[in-house]
Amino acid sequence: MKVLAVVLGSEGDMLPFAHLGVALRDRGHQFVLAGFSEFGGSFRANGVDYIELPGDYRALMKRLLGDSKGMMDTVLGIREMISDAHVFDVLEHAMDGVDVVMYTQFSEVARLLGAARGVPSVRVQVFPTEPCLRYSLVDPRKLDGSVGALVTHWMSNTLMAWAMRPVIAAWRRRLGLRQRALSSPPTTIYQFSPALSPPAPEWKNHIHVTGEWLDPHHSELALDPAVEEFVAAGSAPVLASFGSMVSDRVYDLQRWTRDACIEHGLRAIIVDPDYEPGVREGILTVARVPFATVLPWCRAGICHGSLGTTGAILRAGKPCLAVAFGGDQHFHANAVCRNGAGPNYIDAQRGELSAQSLAAGIADLVSGAYDSAARRMPELLATDPGTVAAVEIVLNQSDLAKGEK
Repeated sequence: MKVLAVVLGSEGDMLPFAHLGVALRDRGHQFVLAGFSEFGGSFRANGVDYIELPGDYRALMKRLLGDSKGMMDTVLGIREMISDAHVFDVLEHAMDGVDVVMYTQFSEVARLLGAARGVPSVRVQVFPTEPCLRYSLVDPRKLDGSVGALVTHWMSNTLMAWAMRPVIAAWRRRLGLRQRALSSPPTTIYQFSPALSPPAPEWKNHIHVTGEWLDPHHSELALDPAVEEFVAAGSAPVLASFGSMVSDRVYDLQRWTRDACIEHGLRAIIVDPDYEPGVREGILTVARVPFATVLPWCRAGICHGSLGTTGAILRAGKPCLAVAFGGDQHFHANAVCRNGAGPNYIDAQRGELSAQSLAAGIADLVSGAYDSAARRMPELLATDPGTVAAVEIVLNQSDLAKGEK
């Protein structure tokens, strides 16, 4: 069978799908990944069949997470991007021969294309968007477990439906789909850990929580000699990486992280492709580093609360401090705190980020208060069904579709 995954997101968002593709190919199936054009080269170099979609990834991320002017501005920005007829044209051609189509947030055009061709679809999310009391879409520290959680789901779903209505209507007309063609809820996979964040009791059988999709071959990348030399030269460093965040505030965050580590006498590895690489005052700056390889040698991790970076820190058994800007970041950051593996996260979206709050958070991170809980994380996360479960869900969709035919 042939599986197409449409992922309008960062390179980190697409990496789990590349791992899923490896697992599917191991079973004799074909896998194609569709995403922003700027990531095509790196994925093709690693053997991924990749289709390039038009769009400005950095502009989207900046508007979505980095420097949004508010919810309405964010939603309208998403509408502008996915209204691009070129995206539709490329994906319509890419659907040829596809047996199952997977799609992430903002990629529902893939579900419509699948419905028009009788191809089953699987929605994939990195945080809970299905209404529930247990998890809020906004301010989880305050609203998780409250009626406010349901209110945030209702408000978010209503706003997104309003914003997407003209785009969805245009796609429906083009495809000749009836209004109720997609009336049943989509099969959904949540990639977050069920061990850290158990499924909500309200969720029905179409919701699956698998945990992260990791490389089924467990291949480990080698460290750059400069990183090896730095790690061996002294005490265990703190690793700081803020991933693909596109925000003017990230420049301050990187600078304040350096200053705080120097102030506390901590060695650190900071991933910052825009800063001159090398060692200064006990801080090694690098453009990239393989997390799974370097984290076992580190004291702790500081990140932006993304699924991938947060998960890598916890799988290494290290305490984690998150600075959350928006989207799914608050959810993953709160899961760390809820499970005792790190201090209270810093909510940059609500004005909590400052040089003082970051320095205090880093001091708390390395105080030893979270080390014991963090050491339990690898064993806990190892129970997640992960990539194996995701493969079975995808293959089952194809089997069900064939049975219906």
